[in-house]
Amino acid sequence: MRAALVLVGLVACGDGREDAMRFTAKIRDAIAAQKGLELAAFECRSETGGAYACTGKTADGQAVAVDVTSEGSGNYQWKLHRNVLHAARVRSEILPKVGSGYELHCPHDAMVVDVGA
Repeated sequence: MRAALVLVGLVACGDGREDAMRFTAKIRDAIAAQKGLELAAFECRSETGGAYACTGKTADGQAVAVDVTSEGSGNYQWKLHRNVLHAARVRSEILPKVGSGYELHCPHDAMVVDVGA
């Protein structure tokens, strides 16, 4: 009897980890698709009332924080704490306005920056 209880507990833990991995993959994929930001590391911890606090890093080590709220039926709303700037988009906006003779160097292809920075 005791062995059966342990087995059920392990199976339940395994399912929970798989659900957590699917959840974090879903949020990571949404961030990549909507913000063009690839995350090398990403994890979420559950908070109260269907809310999650997620943190991660880009491949070049920039920190990312995301708030996620469950809307039920497997749907989620997420919001990055910071903004994402893409070097190619910045160049295409700025360089035509300043004219020739200037170069714009960005430290990363996608930069995670604070609002107003």
